[in-house]
This record gives sequence, C-alpha cells and structure tokens, in this order.
Amino acid sequence: MGRRQGFLLRWALPVVGIALAVAMLFWLYRNLDFTEFLNAVSTSEPAWLVVLVASILLEQLIRGWKWRQILFDLKPISSLRLFGAVLAGYGVTVLIPLGVSPLVRSWLIARLEGLRMASVLMTSAIERFLDGIVFALFAGFVVFAGRIPAVDGNVQTGLIVAGSLNLILFMGLLYVLFVGRSPLGRDEARLSRLIDWLAGKAGARFDGLRSAIRDGIIWPRDRSRQIGAVLASIAMK
Repeated sequence: MGRRQGFLLRWALPVVGIALAVAMLFWLYRNLDFTEFLNAVSTSEPAWLVVLVASILLEQLIRGWKWRQILFDLKPISSLRLFGAVLAGYGVTVLIPLGVSPLVRSWLIARLEGLRMASVLMTSAIERFLDGIVFALFAGFVVFAGRIPAVDGNVQTGLIVAGSLNLILFMGLLYVLFVGRSPLGRDEARLSRLIDWLAGKAGARFDGLRSAIRDGIIWPRDRSRQIGAVLASIAMK
C-alpha cells in the first residue's frame, strides 16, 4: 500500500497535473489567432519592443529586491534568485492567467532555500498587500494632484472609489494577518486548533503548518529595509 501511494505521489499526480495544465492552456487560448499575433509582432517597432521587455524585466527585478527586504528576517536570499523566481511565476501567469504567480515563486524559493512553502507564501502575500496599499495611495494622489483627461464618465469619482476600496481591503488584510499571528503561538487558540486540524487531515507533509504560517508573517525589523520595501512598491507604479 505504501509503495503504491509513493508511486502515485511521485509519478501519477505530476503527470495528471501536467496533462490538466496543458489542457487548460489550450482551452484558455483556443480563440487566439496565432497568425495575426505573429504578424502584429513582425510589423511592430523593434525599439518599442525592447523598451517593453526592459520595463517588464526592471519591474520584476525591483519586485524581487522588495521581496528580499520582507524575507530578510526569515532568511537572507539573493535578489537575483528571487528575481528568477518572480520571472518564473510571471511566465506561468502569462501562459495561464489564473493568478498563480505567488504560488509558483513561493514554491520555487521554498524548494531552493529549504524553507516551508507556507512561510514563503505568507511573505509573498505581505508583499502583494503592500502593493495594493501603495496603489490606493497613488490613485488618491493622482485624483487630488494630477490632471485627469476629460472623457465620458466621472473618472475622478471612479478613482476615488477604487482607491478607497483598495486601501480598506489591503490594510484590513494586513491587519488581520498580523493580528492573527499572535494566536498561532497558543495551542488552545481556536485558530490554532483549526489549522492543526486541517494539517492533520492533509497528511504528514503538512506537519508544522501552523508554525510555518506564523514564521512567515513578518515585517523587516531594520528601518532601512522597511523604507526600501515601500519605496520599491512606489517605484513599480
């Protein structure tokens, strides 16, 4: 029974996963006209393509550096390694636009650095929440200090509503995340019992899930890294 289960985990499940991913890829792009796409690329201005690629790479490099600042107290990791993981997640998202980038890059870094994926995934979530807060503040700045083009509809009101909702949502998520960290250190806490129960149902691979989640809910202790993470989010906008 153990050998059969090992075979399923090592070979059958990955094969099924790859088959499902390929099928999903074909389904998502079933209506794409590749001939038209290639024609558009071939007739475009090469200089602008270079600028586009360079800006995408620069954005992901900054994201990797920002992630390093948040991860640092968990484990100092090279910005270039994080940049590679971010690019891998970005590439998967381009192929399969289902928001799986944080999962992919967290899994890669966890495997490469010997960390628990739950810990790395928490730092990735914090990085994304920070992005959401900065975007909301940036939208507010544009509304009150920028010049909005005159178009149909009330763009200013839309930006105010979208920015306010983003700010409330992501600040709320960060608050819940860090407030929820404290109960994870107490065995008798309801949240701790729930996570332990889920981990027990999921199998031995999820042993220590609660401590892994708690370890990943961090913010840089060093002031320069705190400022660096925020400035990196601003630079990406």
